[in-house]
Order: sequence, then structure tokens, then C-alpha cells
Amino acid sequence: MTYKQKIKFASLIFYSLAGFLFIFALIYFFTPGLLPYHIKFLGKTDDQLDPKVLSLLLKASKIIGAALFSMAVTLVFLTKNLAIKNNNWVRWTLLSLTWVFSWPVLIIMLSVSLTTPWYFIVLMLIFSLIAFILSKQN
Repeated sequence: MTYKQKIKFASLIFYSLAGFLFIFALIYFFTPGLLPYHIKFLGKTDDQLDPKVLSLLLKASKIIGAALFSMAVTLVFLTKNLAIKNNNWVRWTLLSLTWVFSWPVLIIMLSVSLTTPWYFIVLMLIFSLIAFILSKQN
């Protein structure tokens, strides 16, 4: 595989990760109630929660959605610079962005429930590492 092909594949990986983050951002931002794994963790439905507690949880969910959207946009803009000469700073920034985000989220998700989409976080860790390795200049 040539370096140019590696960069294209690495870019495709990072763009795909951004796409998944964008989808989750939409889910978290626009879902009107708690997600199924939140309900399972709390042991209560939306209707059983104090309205103020529910309001706070839903606002926190929107904050998570906004953060996921921000990360998706950042991944896209950084990935556009992956093909530049001396791209080491871009590679390390992309890896740092995905890994610093992913490990705490993975730990929290696993502590909430195995029904959370934790496997997407594991895939993000694996694929961002693959893209990082592929994008190394010769």
C-alpha cells in the first residue's frame, strides 16, 4: 500500500468516526426522553422521576450531544490536514482527541450498563489507532 493510499484509508477511518459521533450527537441532542440504558440504570421511567431531576438529566443529555457534535466537527477539520507534509502534529492531535475522550467514556458506560453502546467506543479506540499508524509518513 502506497503512502497516499494509507492516508486516504486513514482519512476515511477518521471521517467515519466523525460520522458515528455525529449520529450519536443527534440521538443525545434530540431524544425527548431518557435512553433505554439510562432507564435501566435508574430503575425508573421518565414518568417516575421528579420533574426537576428529569429536566436536569435531559439537559445533561443535550450537553453530551453538543460535545459529541463538537468532537465530530473537530475530527473532520483535523482530518482535512492529514495529507499535509510533516503531518505529525495532526496525527498526534487526532489520536489524543479520540483517546482522551474515549477511555473515560468507556469506563463510565461500562459502569452504567452493558446495554450502553460501549462497543462503539472500543471500535473508536481501535480504528483511531489503526488510522494513526497508517498515516505515519515514511
